[in-house]
Amino acid sequence: MTSTTEYGGVCTLPHSGFTRIPYVQPCLIDGTSRGVTCNISLVGLYVAVDPIPSYGATVTVSMRLPGLDRLIETPMVVAWVNPDKPVEVEALVGQTNRTRGLFEGAAK
Repeated sequence: MTSTTEYGGVCTLPHSGFTRIPYVQPCLIDGTSRGVTCNISLVGLYVAVDPIPSYGATVTVSMRLPGLDRLIETPMVVAWVNPDKPVEVEALVGQTNRTRGLFEGAAK
């Protein structure tokens, strides 16, 4: 997903050229779909989520970032999709009490 504020539209390239930082944390898509961030870069975020939003769709991603006490909610544009079956995740690296409550009220 690509920040709409960075590109102003759909990014058609799956690789932005920016360094991707591994960042595995729970997130919400449009306040209802549970997802997991996989990595983050200056212009985008890789999220594993089911169902996968349509290419070009604008979604709201809610997540926490290290060092910030508040929840970040930002519009993102789906820049590419990877419909391959995801790898099962047994635990989220870095999950803390601050992130555990993120899924409260979200669809299961």
